[in-house]
Amino acid sequence: MHLLRIELENFKSFGGQITVPFDQGFTAITGPNGSGKSNCGDAIQFVLGTRSTKVIRAANVAELIFNGGKSGKAARHMSATLVFANTPESDGLRRIRVEGDEVSFTRAVRLSRKNNPISSYRIGDKPATATEMRRVLAEAGLHGDGYNIVQQGDVTNLATMTPHRRRGVLEEVAGVKAYDDEIRRSQNQRKRVEGDIQTIDLFESDQKTQLKELEKERAQALKFKELKDEQDEARIVLAQTRYRSRHDEIRLLNDEQVNYTEKDERLRGVMRASNQKLLELDEELVRVRLDIDEMASGESKKVLDQIRALDIEVETSRDRIGDSRRASVEATEETEELNGDLEGVLGAEEKIQATVDAAQTATRAADENLVRAEADESEARTAIESGDKHARDLNRALGKATEAVTEAHTERAEARLKRIERNRMCDSHPTASPIWRRSTRVRPSSATTSN
Repeated sequence: MHLLRIELENFKSFGGQITVPFDQGFTAITGPNGSGKSNCGDAIQFVLGTRSTKVIRAANVAELIFNGGKSGKAARHMSATLVFANTPESDGLRRIRVEGDEVSFTRAVRLSRKNNPISSYRIGDKPATATEMRRVLAEAGLHGDGYNIVQQGDVTNLATMTPHRRRGVLEEVAGVKAYDDEIRRSQNQRKRVEGDIQTIDLFESDQKTQLKELEKERAQALKFKELKDEQDEARIVLAQTRYRSRHDEIRLLNDEQVNYTEKDERLRGVMRASNQKLLELDEELVRVRLDIDEMASGESKKVLDQIRALDIEVETSRDRIGDSRRASVEATEETEELNGDLEGVLGAEEKIQATVDAAQTATRAADENLVRAEADESEARTAIESGDKHARDLNRALGKATEAVTEAHTERAEARLKRIERNRMCDSHPTASPIWRRSTRVRPSSATTSN
């Protein structure tokens, strides 16, 4: 594989563009110190990809850009290109796996606005990455730090190094070391892959376990979704049913409201007719009263006045009869009390018993008189209501009733006096007092038995 030329632009001490050709055979670059002889070797190592910029005598790649020298202007970019012959060999294969009889490898550096170096790579006219360009060069046996370039001291090192290290150098020059490195990288990569496979197996087992749990959860979720859908459908049906029920209730209520409204209208009509009829009856009543007032003249007026007077007397008699009835009730109650007292002292005093019998007889007579008075009062009321003109008979009947009431009051007063006298006699009798007290305490209901 033959290096045809080096094309430089603003590389180190070379300002502008410069081309260094390499003809067939042995090519030597001579010149005084500082003329840039070593920069040609630095350019080759820079393109091939040395690991450290110190090998090419620079602190960083920015120092590889032409600085302007003593009087020139500093450049903002630089590039170095190696052009190799790539003709097919006897077996028909090309040493560099790129189509073309000539292959160029270019590495350039430019400064950004902040003076930061930016590197770029090209293989021919196509942009490439640093890794891609180093891979293509390594496949052709070209290395930036290999023995493609023999520097000062390398011959002495080769003569003094051990056979094992010398074999390594030969393998590196022959390109065997690159394959060994590739094999080691492949083995390391295989170990990493095996470790990754084990990790993947563990991860797969874990994922399968989780998948089973997820399947259970999925089944539960599907069941829950199914139940939820059923619940939603049931809620929808329930809501629709409630809506229909409410709708029917509203319709029935509207019908009832219409019926009640019609009934209310009918009742209002009936009430208006009734009110009208009532007004007519009131008017008729007014006319009747006027007719009665017209008729109540002369003798008829006197009769009506007498009837009103009799009504007043009847009401008065009714009050008197009520008083007599209350008096009779009181007399009956007193009689019951007297009977109870008499039962206690019955064996002690026969005279007191005779007095009690007389009081009972008087009470019965008063009751009979009261009944007769009520009958007379009823006859008088009947005669008054029927419009009987014999007012004098009514007056007589009313007088009799009044006399009967008066007699009943008199008899009641006499019975009360007799009771007082009897009590006085009981208090004065020496043997009746203990029996009286005992009968009053022990037998309070004997009056009813006596009757």
